[in-house]
Amino acid sequence: MDSLYILTKQEFTSLYRFGKIPLISSKIIDILNRSTEEINSKIYEEFLYLPHFVGDEEYLIISFENILVDNVWLEIEYVTEIIPLTKAAKNSFQLKFDTKLEFKDARFENIVHSVEEQIDIQERYKGAKAFWNLCQVKSEYAPLIPNEIIESSYNKRIKGVKSNEFKDDFFVHLLVYERYEFFPTSDLGFFYDTGEVFAHSKGKHSFKGSSFHKFLESNKETLSEKPFIQIAQIVSESNEVIKFTEQLTSDGLKQYISSAIFLKFKSDLSERDTIKDSATGILIGEIRKDVQFVNELNLAIYLTGSFYGYKKFYDDLYELVDLKIFKKKVQPSKKVNNIEKPQVELNPTLEPLSSSINKPDPTSIEIKKTENLKLIEEKEKTEVIEKVDNKELPFKNEYSGVQKQILERLLDMLDEEKNIFELKTDRLNELKKLFTPLFHEENSLKKSDVVQTIRQRFNDRVKIEAKGKKFIISKKDNELFGDNIT
Repeated sequence: MDSLYILTKQEFTSLYRFGKIPLISSKIIDILNRSTEEINSKIYEEFLYLPHFVGDEEYLIISFENILVDNVWLEIEYVTEIIPLTKAAKNSFQLKFDTKLEFKDARFENIVHSVEEQIDIQERYKGAKAFWNLCQVKSEYAPLIPNEIIESSYNKRIKGVKSNEFKDDFFVHLLVYERYEFFPTSDLGFFYDTGEVFAHSKGKHSFKGSSFHKFLESNKETLSEKPFIQIAQIVSESNEVIKFTEQLTSDGLKQYISSAIFLKFKSDLSERDTIKDSATGILIGEIRKDVQFVNELNLAIYLTGSFYGYKKFYDDLYELVDLKIFKKKVQPSKKVNNIEKPQVELNPTLEPLSSSINKPDPTSIEIKKTENLKLIEEKEKTEVIEKVDNKELPFKNEYSGVQKQILERLLDMLDEEKNIFELKTDRLNELKKLFTPLFHEENSLKKSDVVQTIRQRFNDRVKIEAKGKKFIISKKDNELFGDNIT
């Protein structure tokens, strides 16, 4: 009696090339005295225990007479059918393999599609944790919405169901929702979206005419100019929309704020392959510094990971955790006493963020600034500066204590200016004085020297961008979310 077995494309190639292949007895699907429903259920179950796949050509199913050599080896003469996963896979295999082979119709295609959907759903669950870890949330990871909501919203999305075409839980609508109205393109628009999602969850086609819509419309001109956090504060404190906000508040958690944050993240990340230098990262940092909407932020992070799934974030996550299987980066060698010594460093990762939420004291900053400059002056007198290639600026080769002190002061300056500032006269003069110990000669540095110094010596922590004649300095990667973790 025939049995079924799921093979990878490579395993089938090996079977055809060498005439035999070992089988795992527990994975053989016995179809004797089983109904079609039971067989389909067993195939579905077996697929879920295999490595997840993308594409319908990675696996195929064979039917064979259950005669194994030494209870392990299946010889090709006992194979009776080759069954591709889909009709498209059948057409492809017919072009790629020996034309003498007969590929049967894909009679388990519906089962395969169900498997693919389940893989996608599982990826959504894993995506929530991946984005949680990538955003370096200090709180221990825990599911914040039921899996049934994630699965329901996924199923509706793949079927093309719109948010205004059904009535369900608010979060199901939130994860399904797409904007079709002409709402403001500023951060205010995400609060309009939230009102629309809430209306859909109540079985209404629009929130127009509601007290929340009237509030947003009457204050549109003012709110459109305000940053996200200020809009959230105004909405949460307004007595005019208390009926709306109370319905979307649970155990003190303002779900309407989480919704707006999620929608902003979703919009920002839709065309991006990385969270680095994103509006999402900036808002995470701002909310953590402001503190009041941290719980709402965490829920939005969970929702974002659930929406996009693991594949959206694994590149950034792997870089953050610095996988053991990653290569070490070898930098161009530098000559020390005419001997080339290659510099080796690990792949750069996002550094853990400080959990402190205290704002810097201006007095302590000035004291630190003075101490740093004194240390620089002392180092300048005692350290020997080695010559470098004349194509480079005349920097010291080693990342010395002087440079560490300079970097600390540079980061202090960025803290004072809320992580970003333009290279104008006052700051330029201060940086010129600060960078003097890095050069061979006590000369008057130019603006271009300062710019190149930052790019060459501090590019792992500080970014400098040219916008016309302006140069904008900001914190980089490891300061992605600000100074605080929640």
